[in-house]
Amino acid sequence: RNLIVDRLNQSRVFTDQNYQGSNISTIIEIIAYSYHTLLFYLNQTSSESQFSQASLYENINKIVKVLNYNPLGMQTATLPFQSVGSGELASGSYTIPRYSYFTANGVSYTFNEDVTFFKNTSGVEILSDLSNQSLLYQGKTVEYPSYISMGEPYEQITITAVDKEGVNSSIDHFNIDIYVKDNSKVVPAFELYQPTESLFLEDFAAKKYEIRLNENGRYEVKFGNNIFGKQLNANDEVAIYYIQTDRQQGEVDVGSLNGSILLFYTSDRFNAILNDT
Repeated sequence: RNLIVDRLNQSRVFTDQNYQGSNISTIIEIIAYSYHTLLFYLNQTSSESQFSQASLYENINKIVKVLNYNPLGMQTATLPFQSVGSGELASGSYTIPRYSYFTANGVSYTFNEDVTFFKNTSGVEILSDLSNQSLLYQGKTVEYPSYISMGEPYEQITITAVDKEGVNSSIDHFNIDIYVKDNSKVVPAFELYQPTESLFLEDFAAKKYEIRLNENGRYEVKFGNNIFGKQLNANDEVAIYYIQTDRQQGEVDVGSLNGSILLFYTSDRFNAILNDT
């Protein structure tokens, strides 16, 4: 503002700029404020464009994406356990389907994969195979709505999972499963796809996907283009399952699961996936 007033005084054409409340003084105030605001945002933008100076998570996330760096999201608690087979359980081989869970005081703990164990005797037996090879993950498996693909190269799905208040749900970063049903086949069936650090490291037939936590705290799932990773066909069905954690509210005391009943996760689509896989 002072610079504009000095320049006008030097020209000696106008004099009203020296009087507060004059029309030209008001115009100078508007121009000076607009210029000040633009410079402020220009400075903020310049700072946030460099990793060493950026302070907002959204901008840092975008910058490291260029380096193919993938930030980690939330990781749920794990629970080791011991299991005992009673005399009522006959000897033989048993399989606990993935996503089966126990509930203790309203808190769920889930198996993230199929678990097979053996009971060798007809009496009471410690099931060491089950206890030593498995962990329970806090939270319950959520079935995301089906996605029907467009068949485009590098097709991307954003998992928009929010609670009733619009806050991003607490998805366990390491327990997101992606199944694809190739409807172009004579007998379509769901197949489990595997995550990869980069599709550019995969061949044309690799059933892999990239997954990334974006600047909005939501997961982006990207498939290939038939050169780097297998591309989705038009009308393929993509099924997504993830464990949603309760964070600190999911903590339990020692022995909380004693006597709990194993519950099986079920839905029409999940039953079809189990049959296929």
